[in-house]
Amino acid sequence: MKKLIILFLCYIPVLSWATLPFGATEAEKKMLPPVCQGKNKEIVSGLIYFNHYCYGENFINRSQNSLYPRGDRNYYLSAGASEIESAIERNNKKHPFMPVLLNRLAFIKEKQKKTDEAIALYKKSIKLNKNYVRTYYLLANLYKRKKDFKKAIEAINEGLKHNPDSKYLKKKLKRIEKKMRKYEKQKQTENKTSQNTLNQAE
Repeated sequence: MKKLIILFLCYIPVLSWATLPFGATEAEKKMLPPVCQGKNKEIVSGLIYFNHYCYGENFINRSQNSLYPRGDRNYYLSAGASEIESAIERNNKKHPFMPVLLNRLAFIKEKQKKTDEAIALYKKSIKLNKNYVRTYYLLANLYKRKKDFKKAIEAINEGLKHNPDSKYLKKKLKRIEKKMRKYEKQKQTENKTSQNTLNQAE
């Protein structure tokens, strides 16, 4: 009986992308951004192929479901990128919602380990709207994960130059600076330990 239960549980996720509909299920719709649920529609006014953005968001959500096999999650990331790219390619680059599209595509590129592409997309987003503080935050997070704290701080400071009153960015800056100090102290300790070990071996 236990073997049958284990087999059943293993079998469910294998069918996931093959059995789920292309569009969001009723349960999935509740997890989409408000604008994809019919709220605040004015922010996407004039945006064509808007449905591709929502398809992309749903695929991103599916890609983060740990119940699905890695192959399925990678499939959904690629599908999400394709949908959001369609929305980007078919719309005016000056549309106010364009930075959001670029940021979401950058998020996917990060997940796909395409860091350079993600950075380029975040920087493109910043060029389109220097007052959208979320982009600086996301770019700084990417650099932080790479342990490139100096570039992370540069990204936040660039954001503060254009948005000097942003408490969101000021708080993030303090966190990154604290993380950098901790990391540098840790590296110094490791280097000292390594040097002592080397001296003892001589």
